[in-house]
Amino acid sequence: MSSMADPYYTPRFDSPYPETWSKISHFEFDTPLWLVRATEAIKGAEDSDRETQYVVAEDYTVSFLVDERLPRWQITVPKGMLTDLTSVPRVGRWFVGRVGPHLEAAIVHDFLFIAWQDPEGREPKVRDFEFANEVMRVAMKQAKVHIFKRRVIITAVSSFVGWSIFRERDAKPRYIRVPDDLDAASRAVAVID
Repeated sequence: MSSMADPYYTPRFDSPYPETWSKISHFEFDTPLWLVRATEAIKGAEDSDRETQYVVAEDYTVSFLVDERLPRWQITVPKGMLTDLTSVPRVGRWFVGRVGPHLEAAIVHDFLFIAWQDPEGREPKVRDFEFANEVMRVAMKQAKVHIFKRRVIITAVSSFVGWSIFRERDAKPRYIRVPDDLDAASRAVAVID
């Protein structure tokens, strides 16, 4: 990425949060999740000790029903989103690793935790926070994450600490430009410098 003048950008997307909702069902992972390791992704950023070394290499889409209504609600995590995989404090990684069957759900959750920040003038809303957590719960169930592990993860992200993280505006880079010439075979192992 060092050859690009400005590797950071903000993608354009519609709000991923429904205006109203009470139930999420019939969850599907519509596209595969492609990640690249980008050790240089946040070099020079304000918070260089973050573990954000991975980038969503292609748009990643999931869909589900909101309140049993068609059409299906779609969320597309934009290509270029920076991620630390599953955000787990080091002390808890013996129980919930940064990767595992919960990873795809965690990536969507990461996006829902930052997506409110991109539209001009939008503020964090409790219902959007709750929606992000419910999407993660249903996605983990679809991915067959063990019920006890699901409950621990959802309890952690739904806590006061989770709300504090959600509502804090993140001034750090959230997206980088991903070269279009990465082929599918190299996405899982490519390093972007």
